[in-house]
Amino acid sequence: MTPRASRTSAARGRTNRTRAPEATRDRLVAAAFEAIHRHGYQGAGLDTILASAGVTKGALYHHFADKAELAHAVIDEVIRGLTLQRWTGPLASYDGDPISGIELVLDVAAAEFCDERFGDKVELGCPLNNITQEMSPLDERFRRRVAVVFETWIESFAQALERGRAEGTVRRDVDARKVATFIVSSIEGSFGLAKNAKSALLLRENFEVLKEFNRLFVDDMDYALFRGDYAAWVNNGDIAEKELRDKIDGNIGEVVLGSKQGRVSDNDRILAVIQGMAVCDLAMAAYCIEKGARTGIGTVVESIANSPGRHPPKGNPPALHIAQELKKSKARGKPPGA
Repeated sequence: MTPRASRTSAARGRTNRTRAPEATRDRLVAAAFEAIHRHGYQGAGLDTILASAGVTKGALYHHFADKAELAHAVIDEVIRGLTLQRWTGPLASYDGDPISGIELVLDVAAAEFCDERFGDKVELGCPLNNITQEMSPLDERFRRRVAVVFETWIESFAQALERGRAEGTVRRDVDARKVATFIVSSIEGSFGLAKNAKSALLLRENFEVLKEFNRLFVDDMDYALFRGDYAAWVNNGDIAEKELRDKIDGNIGEVVLGSKQGRVSDNDRILAVIQGMAVCDLAMAAYCIEKGARTGIGTVVESIANSPGRHPPKGNPPALHIAQELKKSKARGKPPGA
């Protein structure tokens, strides 16, 4: 062998020896991610991780001081990488208006998680959400790392919305940061609900709802934080109570009294979350239906008009028919359908 060939062979050997530890580390991180995603950090056994990676404990401790440090690498490298790949990257490269861009990434994520070929994706849940719920209350080092990933995600959405404000595709009175935080919170809350229900359909439906509405109203904020989805978001740590209060545009009573603006145009999409006493819900429904019949705004998607024997006459708009039914009911002193 010539001296030059010897030197080339030796250099190749040094390169292979350098790459081997990197490959071992990569296998450890990948195996740890799979175990943590499936069993949680506390349920993921080191022996299982080592067997999956095909390495010894000595190799593990060559790269990581302990299991926690290995999990930190999972958050910093794998979970953050998935967030960039699934949410921030596609939005940053989207050339159209940011609202359409956010809708697009929601569609892609829903298609991915609802693909029947990957049936356990919904049941395993979002890895970022999982590790947040499990470890943020227990270990400050985990909480800080998770916060960095969330900040990257939220800031990406906020920048897109700010661009939309500058270009005129997003209303100028929108607080981009608050809306971005709310969207991320809603996405993660949807993952949690879908995981619990083992329902890909629920995840898809929640994402569809998230795309539909411009503003958010409740019947009573204090009660909303006591029961229902909002209370679950706060109790699960998905969003702080003050942050949620900041995102609510107002309560329904304020809209009825005229102190807060309700629906402005046919393109204005509002989500009103009503919960509480049935009599209040019925009163609010009656008000909305009668006003819709008077003004000709809005579409009734499901109502007493669809009940057996309650179909509206031909050519009679459902909202008008229901308003007429309500008036008849008042005259009879009985509720509609009684």
